[in-house]
Amino acid sequence: MLYFLKVEVKNNTKYFIMKHLIVYAHPNKDSFNHAILQTMINTLTDLGAVVNIRDLYELKFNPCYSIKDIEAAKTGDYPKDVLTEQNYIQEADKITFISPVWWSYLPAVLKGYFDRVFTSGFAFNILENGSQGLLGKKHFGMFNTFGGSRENMKLFGLDKGIEAVIDTGIFKMCESPLCFHRCFYEVEKAGFEKRTQMLEDVKKEVKKFVLDSDLCPFF
Repeated sequence: MLYFLKVEVKNNTKYFIMKHLIVYAHPNKDSFNHAILQTMINTLTDLGAVVNIRDLYELKFNPCYSIKDIEAAKTGDYPKDVLTEQNYIQEADKITFISPVWWSYLPAVLKGYFDRVFTSGFAFNILENGSQGLLGKKHFGMFNTFGGSRENMKLFGLDKGIEAVIDTGIFKMCESPLCFHRCFYEVEKAGFEKRTQMLEDVKKEVKKFVLDSDLCPFF
């Protein structure tokens, strides 16, 4: 069954099939990250979206950037697993990443996903006077969880580091700034009520991502 999304844009009503890709990176199906994933699936389905999920651990995605990947970036002859992921991105209207932050950065499997999938010729081109992003028509969002507090992240400047290497280093490089980057802190210490509120915030963020044309316009 295909779902159609109704969107009002400048007094016009448009109907279309909205495809949302979720790239998920956590090995534990009992984790809070998995609760975020399930909340996203339920919310998107209720909104009328077609949802595709790429669970990188379940897929056993190879994160190692090899000599073959380096050569492929020059020739455009990408490995089959990379082409598969690039096709999912090309077919999606919106893409959301879900992962924890370990040792102040993304899990290795997600870092390797960006290394191998967001390659030159697909996500950007290197020019004589700089670079040219190629994903400007795509809309991205990200949910990250942290074991530590927001205060400690700020104390050591790690919040700015995350913003620099992910928001700027990846997405702005591809000319597709993150529409949202929501971080949840002290998740391990959070009780039932706090986690429930976090998941309510996920619902609100997803609805805004899908429906707010000022945040990320479809048209």
